[in-house]
Amino acid sequence: MTIHYADFHIHTCCSDGDFTTSEIVERACQLGIDIISITDHNTVDGVSDAKNRAEQRGITVIPGIELSIDYPCEMHLLGYYIDIDNRTLLTYIKEKMEAEFIELLRLLHKIHKHFPGIDMDKFLKVRRVNAGSIADVLIAQGYASDRNDVQQRYLGKTGFLRVERNELKPAHGIELIRQAGGVAVLAHPGRMGLEDQELFEFLKELRKMGIGGLECYHASHNEQMEAQCCEMAKDLGLLISGGSDYHGLGRRAPREEPQQRDFALGILKPFLDEDCFLRCITD
Repeated sequence: MTIHYADFHIHTCCSDGDFTTSEIVERACQLGIDIISITDHNTVDGVSDAKNRAEQRGITVIPGIELSIDYPCEMHLLGYYIDIDNRTLLTYIKEKMEAEFIELLRLLHKIHKHFPGIDMDKFLKVRRVNAGSIADVLIAQGYASDRNDVQQRYLGKTGFLRVERNELKPAHGIELIRQAGGVAVLAHPGRMGLEDQELFEFLKELRKMGIGGLECYHASHNEQMEAQCCEMAKDLGLLISGGSDYHGLGRRAPREEPQQRDFALGILKPFLDEDCFLRCITD
């Protein structure tokens, strides 16, 4: 049996990651990872470039996306094997991008109002203006220690820079992924803040809506959380997935324990028959 190393949760500069798709593919090659999925937030812009580059390097790229979901606690849905040319999906992405542009202008206005000492021209010099690059400017100007600090103090639910967003409901997000021919997977359940039984009951509801998998392995999950998620997934007949949620070097996943530090690209676990994701993981 051939063992493949895989990472099904990677971000690029097409959303809030630091690196281009080409840089991600090269990094995966260096680490011996031969199956990856580009799962940028609410966009598929980087998937085609990643697939073209990966073909030259002998790597498999699974088309993916990470959708933001409207729920009382943090919730994201990962979509795998989606048709990136699906009209319904692309229409949603276009509308979402237009809404986020307006939200970004509101956020920059708030920053200018609350931090008059910040040179707003600095935002014109970054590769892509988003929450990550905004956080970096605030850190560089001494208003925060790191991105987690920015999230907690400024951009989180209680932060005074927070801009309200109109996100998809869980059922709508799952349906959008399924309409695009994909498999919907609940991302990083350990970050939702739910008790074990609450999470299990929620997963049962999501299964009725058509969800297909659970991200059991994640940078913010400890071994106990991984084992619990795997058990829940198997009990409910859900696919087991995993990924680093890689954004760039030195970037911690939210709520990550301090001693875990930099979680490098790659889940760092071989996916065997019993833990395979769909059918492409093992020969």
